[in-house]
Amino acid sequence: TGSSTFAVAAAPGEGCWEYYTGPCMHHSIAAYYGSGNWTGDVCTGPEVTLAGLSAGSPLFAGIKTQDNFLMDCSKSNNPSGIISEGIVGMAYQELISGFDGVPLFDSVVQATGIPNIFSMQCCGWQGGKAAGGQLVLGGVDSSLYTGEFQYTPITRHAWFCVNLVEAYVDGSELPPPMPAPVCPETFPVVPCFLFPCGVSNAQCSGGLCQCPAGSCFANSQDGLWDCVSMQEPFKPFARLHQLGALQSGESEEAREKLGQAPQDCNAIIDSGTSEIVLGKEDYHTVITQLQTVADEVEGGAQCVRESMLTYFPDVIIHLEGDVKLSVPATTYFQPRPDDSGCYVLFIGRGGAQAIIGQPMMEAYYTVFDKENDRIGFAPIAGCS
Repeated sequence: TGSSTFAVAAAPGEGCWEYYTGPCMHHSIAAYYGSGNWTGDVCTGPEVTLAGLSAGSPLFAGIKTQDNFLMDCSKSNNPSGIISEGIVGMAYQELISGFDGVPLFDSVVQATGIPNIFSMQCCGWQGGKAAGGQLVLGGVDSSLYTGEFQYTPITRHAWFCVNLVEAYVDGSELPPPMPAPVCPETFPVVPCFLFPCGVSNAQCSGGLCQCPAGSCFANSQDGLWDCVSMQEPFKPFARLHQLGALQSGESEEAREKLGQAPQDCNAIIDSGTSEIVLGKEDYHTVITQLQTVADEVEGGAQCVRESMLTYFPDVIIHLEGDVKLSVPATTYFQPRPDDSGCYVLFIGRGGAQAIIGQPMMEAYYTVFDKENDRIGFAPIAGCS
């Protein structure tokens, strides 16, 4: 929902065994995202359908070259079964630049007369497991949410612009801290001259083998004595932002994309952004409050273990219309690709504006009601 362009692979490469081979104009077009880009030509001619619904013969972009974009173009190079052969931008026509295109869903609405409404169920990625979800065209599916919708107005037709009132941390009481562990045993009384302390990571002190500070005695798997590092579950959490996952450049893209945005677009709802990217003040508020209410985490950790997520409170996204969305730690922390049991923070800092991305949408079924200029949110359901 952060793009309006309809683009498909139109040349071989990156394992794309199927691609468009029909006519294209000599009209170049390019797109740049936080973690990839592509270039191509404007194409026209074929009849297009979306989920079986006719879209007529719209203009679209044929991707000829790309970098880190069509990485999952066939099942052969992606065992998870996820296939990405292009992009369907669902935002407004005003966002299209470079050619006189129309968003594909707009073409479907014009051709079929269905309501100009779509909704999204975005189920979270569980580290190595394919994420599920559904895109519903023309309305909502009551099996994909619970409760009632909260609606906020769309403030500008470009991206799905909304008015972010504030972002803050929920003040609910947290579980009590876990006690720091103590060494269950001390190193056996062994004189240094009888036992080579170093083979057990011990040190000779006062004529006896002793475990150094920060380690405990334990029997190793081979039955020998050993000194192992004391795994403290908590330590002062002074650098919460360093656990952030913004390696993709999405915060930089946010600054460029929204840095000159008008006053009536201080935030966008974007399913294509994997983080929640906040403006400077809201980011400082959230990070400061997270440090205040959850200022302890695994000692020396570069990420947070799944069992620790319950110690982090919800982040509240307050939108116009008194819409308050509670985003849990289980979605604003996400598993690392190389270690699904290790979670990193998916809240980053952008410019003056914000991008509300996947962490929120994994908690709320979201309806983009272009008929009534509003976006609705209801607690998500149907995700395994």
